[in-house]
Amino acid sequence: MAAHHVHTGFGSSLGRFLLVGIACVACGTGCRAVYTHHAVDVSGQVDQSAIKSLAVLEFQWARPVPEEQPKGWSYVHFGEADVLVPDAVAGALLRQNRYRVQDRSELERIAEANDLQLSELVARKQYTRIGKLANVDAIVVGDIRLASAAQQPACLMLEISFSCRCVSTKTGDVYWSIAGSKTVHYARKVAAWIDILTAELVEKLEKELARTVSESRPPDSGVP
Repeated sequence: MAAHHVHTGFGSSLGRFLLVGIACVACGTGCRAVYTHHAVDVSGQVDQSAIKSLAVLEFQWARPVPEEQPKGWSYVHFGEADVLVPDAVAGALLRQNRYRVQDRSELERIAEANDLQLSELVARKQYTRIGKLANVDAIVVGDIRLASAAQQPACLMLEISFSCRCVSTKTGDVYWSIAGSKTVHYARKVAAWIDILTAELVEKLEKELARTVSESRPPDSGVP
């Protein structure tokens, strides 16, 4: 089944890109179903070119909704996803060559040297303080809803779902946000699918950023 692309508007200056896709991938046992959802929001109300550097912080776990988990399944929770996902986001952003991406381990070292905990600063939304510590224009904070494997006797299903947003350390404005999920049947390597989902989201983010920056430029007057 082909993927469907939907564009909707949020006012005159905020665009949203959605992708929902279902694909069948050949594998040794037949057909693997992959369900994907992408959402990308880029603000046109701010100067996107103002963000030259950023730091991707460790993501938080969002509370799953118990009733959404099907009965009769056994779940394996991937607790390390709160590190794997932001690492994947940082790597994907770095490869786009748009931002200077601060190494998170270096930022954690600086915070510890100042007797500070990054998680507490994020919880208190002290983004300006983090920006001064890291010497960055923005930080990326996020939530992980799912990173688990669900299993029945005849079926194995991998589920990944997260969202994150880029927040200015000077104004607190949200410059962009991305969110996505993947459900993959007969898959076991969670880290690989985290990388795939993140790469897809950041690629679409880069396209939306390029479009937004291009549209925000004044028309060429033709005067040399």
